[in-house]
Amino acid sequence: MQTLADMATVEIQLTSALETRAVTIAALGISPLDALHLACAEIATEVFLTTDDRLLKRAARVAAQLKVRVKNPLTWLDENATFEP
Repeated sequence: MQTLADMATVEIQLTSALETRAVTIAALGISPLDALHLACAEIATEVFLTTDDRLLKRAARVAAQLKVRVKNPLTWLDENATFEP
């Protein structure tokens, strides 16, 4: 079984546009480093997985302004797992 970390294969280059997006996300009440992570995720994926409850709550409040869904890994697996006997 492939781990989630093994699936992370995209390398994101820091650009002025990415920095600008991170600042915009931080202005929504997200910490600057989390905002940078979310800005990177918006480029590379549809779902950002985190176990950080504070980030999950803050992201839920501003979900309409994010270009990525923010989910707890267990919740995401429960919603997306398919059982094959």
